[in-house]
Amino acid sequence: MGKTILVEEDITCSKKLIKRLETDQFKVNSAFWLYFPELEEWKLVISTDFIDKYGPRKAYSFVQDKLEKIKPRIISLNDINIVGKDYELIESKRYVPISADARKNAGNFLNMAEV
Repeated sequence: MGKTILVEEDITCSKKLIKRLETDQFKVNSAFWLYFPELEEWKLVISTDFIDKYGPRKAYSFVQDKLEKIKPRIISLNDINIVGKDYELIESKRYVPISADARKNAGNFLNMAEV
């Protein structure tokens, strides 16, 4: 089961993960938490050219390796979506980065949180 509530600890952990991922080989183009209403859960969306070049299996394996080194580990690979640079949401840039305080009272209007 995924994250139904996003808390500050999730954002802190995701920032640690992004720092660990940043290499010459795995460049993070953007990363943000996105609420999927149909699933009723938050997912960390990571945009990287790595997935376009090496495929999803290698990309998720790379992320899992870095994720295992983060303590405490409160997010899992099930909480993460890795997308390429051509992912529709990334291309359109129609997302709204919001703060943790705004997210508490946002309802359905603001469903994204920038990492």
